Amino acid sequence: MLSVLDPTLNPNPISLKVLIVEEGYQTLKLLGEGLCSEIQYSFIIQQVRQSRQALARLSQEEFDLLVVHVSPADPHLFDTVTQIKHLGLTLPILGLSANENQIVNLQVIQAGTPDDQVTENLKSYRFIRALRHAIDEQQRQESQRLNQEKYCSVLDNVKEVIFQTDTQGHWTFINRAWTEITGFSIAESIGTSFLKGIHPDDWQKGRDNFDSLITGVKQSCRPTVRYLTKSGDIRWLEVQAQTNFAADGTVSGTTGTLNDITEQVLIQSALRISEERLQMALSGSDLGLWDWQLTTGYIYFNPQWKTMLGYEQDEIENNFKSFQKLVHPDDFMRVKAVLNAYLDRLIPTYEVEFRMQCKTGEWKWILSRGKVFEWDEAGNPVRMTGTHRDISDRRKAEEALRESEAGERKKAYQLELALCELKNTQAQLVQTKKMASLGQLVAGIAHEINNPISFIAGNVSFAHQYGRDLLKLIDLYQQHYPHPNAPIQDAMEAVELDFLRTDFPKALNSIRDGVVRIQQIVRSLQHFSHLNEAQMKTTDLHQGLDSTLILLQNRFTKKPNRAAIEVTKVFSKLPKIECYPGQLNQVFINILNNAIDALEGKNKQNDSFQPQIKISTEISELNSTVIIRISDNGLGIPAHLQEHLFEPFFTTKPVGQGTGLGLAISYQIIEKHKGKITFNSQSGIGTEFIIEIPIKLTHKTEQWSQIQWLRQAISA
Repeated sequence: MLSVLDPTLNPNPISLKVLIVEEGYQTLKLLGEGLCSEIQYSFIIQQVRQSRQALARLSQEEFDLLVVHVSPADPHLFDTVTQIKHLGLTLPILGLSANENQIVNLQVIQAGTPDDQVTENLKSYRFIRALRHAIDEQQRQESQRLNQEKYCSVLDNVKEVIFQTDTQGHWTFINRAWTEITGFSIAESIGTSFLKGIHPDDWQKGRDNFDSLITGVKQSCRPTVRYLTKSGDIRWLEVQAQTNFAADGTVSGTTGTLNDITEQVLIQSALRISEERLQMALSGSDLGLWDWQLTTGYIYFNPQWKTMLGYEQDEIENNFKSFQKLVHPDDFMRVKAVLNAYLDRLIPTYEVEFRMQCKTGEWKWILSRGKVFEWDEAGNPVRMTGTHRDISDRRKAEEALRESEAGERKKAYQLELALCELKNTQAQLVQTKKMASLGQLVAGIAHEINNPISFIAGNVSFAHQYGRDLLKLIDLYQQHYPHPNAPIQDAMEAVELDFLRTDFPKALNSIRDGVVRIQQIVRSLQHFSHLNEAQMKTTDLHQGLDSTLILLQNRFTKKPNRAAIEVTKVFSKLPKIECYPGQLNQVFINILNNAIDALEGKNKQNDSFQPQIKISTEISELNSTVIIRISDNGLGIPAHLQEHLFEPFFTTKPVGQGTGLGLAISYQIIEKHKGKITFNSQSGIGTEFIIEIPIKLTHKTEQWSQIQWLRQAISA
């Protein structure tokens, strides 16, 4: 008989399954009368009449609570309760009795009911407690089931096989990965030996490792074995196993993981075959192979690499120190620099030639090439492989060729020296002609301008005086005749007498300033050329610099397409020096003209550019020379052109805009003064020229120096 109390009376989702052992229906009736509402759970009830029927039903179904109506009419009741306990069932058993026979009740309790006998008052606290115990047990089992499902879900999603065996080696647990790897189902594998399916060649290894775990020889092991899948394929499995212990400390079996490494094994096998083929190919060539693990320093040198230097296989250790020890000391830093540049990705390939010492003590030239084949996740090199080739014969041939070419180069240097001297002579002639033309021009300007300027300068003061006298006379007339007649009044308005009275002195002052300016320019031209000073003299460098700046004033001023050039002078206190003033002024004007050209070139690229020139002077630390620095923030000089800067007729300007003599002549002039001229330049940032001249010349000469580097090259 099955009776279900209406679950709609209580929406609680938990429902208790109760088995009642009772002849009548009193317990069922009382439950329906309200106990379920007090407990607030639903009940699914089944009823049997005899305890033997309850035992049969419990063996077929699961129940949350067994309610036994204690009655002397059921002779098998006590045996049934005892057998239920022996079955291992943990459900609570509640004995209900209206019988006052204490002996019968005591027998039922002793048989295994967890509570004292209660009367048929089903609302007693003992009965409610039994029901709650059944409810708690159901919730615990449900939680355990959910946890078990989660645990199984996690295990089934692990790619590795997780296993357990007993002490006989039979599988007691395997997760789903076992089926994916071997093709065998879990059901057909559980209970079978783990040795079943191991490749025959690995069977004994598997057996020995298992025995060592079970007997306590090892606590863990990590062998690699081959397994035959259900389809007959071979899979390589890496086993990680350890001993399992029971609660009493005895060995209960093993547990561990199986990791499928078939793909890695096949890759390694293919790589080994490839390396063997490479070794065969290299053995027929003149190449030595090296394979460098950068993280550990281990380097594999193949036999050809070692025999190339005359060593046996075991005479050179496979590490970087062995390689370093064999490299010529003069070459090692270069090898290391090329290697570091390649590993830092500054150069695309690693290729370098160097000497290595043979077993006989001789040195062989080696061409080494290499490439990084493996990088880590951070982009750092891990593995590098390359070759060595003996190029000693080639180097000897090159050396012989160099020696044979040395004589030809010496002749070429001599011819180049002669050509250079010819260019210098030509440059001197051009400079002499330029200076002569400049002298004639300055003489003409001095002659043509000085006379009228002197006339104007001499009369400007008289004009000032005459103007003041006339204005006083007009003021006197206005005092005595404050109201002139109409024609005079009209004339005063026409000439704007009041404006004329204030502007006329200003005009005269402007004329005077212009005359002074012209006189300064003429004097600067005369001082610049020093036509009457062909010999060395003691002079003030600052005066020469100021004269040069005055001559170039027009180039410094603002232009329609260029801002005015800002000129900064930082002059230290200098003594007068022995020099050829006119020639030094020529150096200053050449450098400043080049600086202005560089500033105008940069302005074409950036119209918001602010051009600047800085001129500074100082005395050297030993007080023996003066130093002049002229810098600009212009285009700068490209690096590949800097070595040619002082060569005659070399120019970076367009055709027709430069002769290429300015800096060459400047270099010679400074050498003539026993000084030196150098420069610092960065493309796009600017250029600085540094001129250093002795304060006194201990040996005076008017012959210019020859090109020293050519003479050194010839004598080398």
